[in-house]
Amino acid sequence: MKKRLILFCVFLFFISACGVDEDEINELAEECAAGDHDACSELADIARSDKDCKVRCVAGEKLTDQKIIAGIAMSDKDWGVSFVAVEKLTDEAALASIALEGNFHNSAALKKLADPAALAKVAVDDKNWRVRLIRKFIAAFDSVPTEHRERLMLAVFPAIRTLSYPAVSSKVGDIVSIKTNWDGTSQYYTGVFIGHKPGEMFTFSIKVRKLTEPLSHTWGTNFPFKTSSLSFLPADINASDLYQKAFDKLTDK
Repeated sequence: MKKRLILFCVFLFFISACGVDEDEINELAEECAAGDHDACSELADIARSDKDCKVRCVAGEKLTDQKIIAGIAMSDKDWGVSFVAVEKLTDEAALASIALEGNFHNSAALKKLADPAALAKVAVDDKNWRVRLIRKFIAAFDSVPTEHRERLMLAVFPAIRTLSYPAVSSKVGDIVSIKTNWDGTSQYYTGVFIGHKPGEMFTFSIKVRKLTEPLSHTWGTNFPFKTSSLSFLPADINASDLYQKAFDKLTDK
């Protein structure tokens, strides 16, 4: 997907009329790699502020400075430009910030954090609360079967984002622990149609500091009365089920 997006950016770059061409960007990238700080600054300025998003996309792909790349990933309003930046990020703290607070590509950042092989290096920072929270979230899925892990993580992660918002965490407290439980279930049909159709039961629990009881919900498969050619039926998961009842009890909406 990354390669296709970069090629698409390059294609758009060629067909657009702009003040910066590919040769100039390539030249700046070479000079920057050779240690020319002025060239690095100019390349970064193009990636951050050129009025043409297609130019920013191509320039951003040439960047290596993780701090600048992280800034573009968080702030650029164009989907393609920010995606290229996220794909180039290897800094754990920056990816954690994007996963929890970014406007685009939260699922992409979370996937990279969940797959250590996707990181060229790990910027370990145990003092960063975002990194600690993401690690805690990922570790909670260790017992979930690999083939279901990513889908379930992406389904419930919006609850983690919501609970980490400052206005919310100030009321309910920070997240203390996260637990999961996954079970395969099955449905047997009798009568005219006889079949064995598997599904799932998934429980996700979050303990926050200021609430006595954990925020917890179990989702189960709702099997149709009649069906055919069904090898697996996933549960219908809505992350807001975890916290909506608790939020209803808060006096400060």
